[in-house]
Amino acid sequence: MRGVAAAVVLALCVLGLGACGNSVSAADRIAKCEKIFLGGVAKGDSGSDSGLAKAISQSGNARSTAAQLCRDAEDAGVLNDDGDSSSDDIRSVLEDNPQVLVPICESAFRAGIGSTADAVEHYLPTGGLATLAGKYCSDLGPYITDSGLDENALFKDRGREVLVPICVASAEQSVAGDSSYPFTQADSVKIFTRVCTEAWDKGLVHLDGSTDTAAVQALAVQITRQMVNSGEVTVRQ
Repeated sequence: MRGVAAAVVLALCVLGLGACGNSVSAADRIAKCEKIFLGGVAKGDSGSDSGLAKAISQSGNARSTAAQLCRDAEDAGVLNDDGDSSSDDIRSVLEDNPQVLVPICESAFRAGIGSTADAVEHYLPTGGLATLAGKYCSDLGPYITDSGLDENALFKDRGREVLVPICVASAEQSVAGDSSYPFTQADSVKIFTRVCTEAWDKGLVHLDGSTDTAAVQALAVQITRQMVNSGEVTVRQ
């Protein structure tokens, strides 16, 4: 999920390079501001162009966020002639209207799931990725900082609720149609839910989207054995 916050953080860092001025039209300042914002998103958190960051920057949601943020900044009188503003001023604008970040946050959330997004959609709870993205990206006000978003706090507070269902759905999708898999779908969901939940609680899932693969695999074997031995799930004959 690092891409959710990084997309915003980099854009806001770029926006925070200038001072204030009023010698060009509001439309020009807003247009420059939007270009700066989207350029910052496209560079990603490494400062160099990446496919994921570019995809996010080219989304309709990113353009919507840029347009609203820059209009709000212009209305607040904090844009200079180059479309820039100080980080303090941008933070103030965002604190007044944190909802402006929701569209780009949701785009980054979905992009961060990667190529499996469409495949796992069928296995997610009602509402799918759209609902999970909404939960993760709503009410971002408490997470706004001088540098953009406190991505670590956001991930810590909301990651479990959205990532565990995605983990379960991904696992379900991976064994779908595999006749050699020794558990029914219902039992598989029980196992995957336990494994994904404990993997999160044990800190095996990280902000950058990586996992401690060996540790997760060992945990899956341990939990599956426990559940079979306790009779919670049954191996198909």
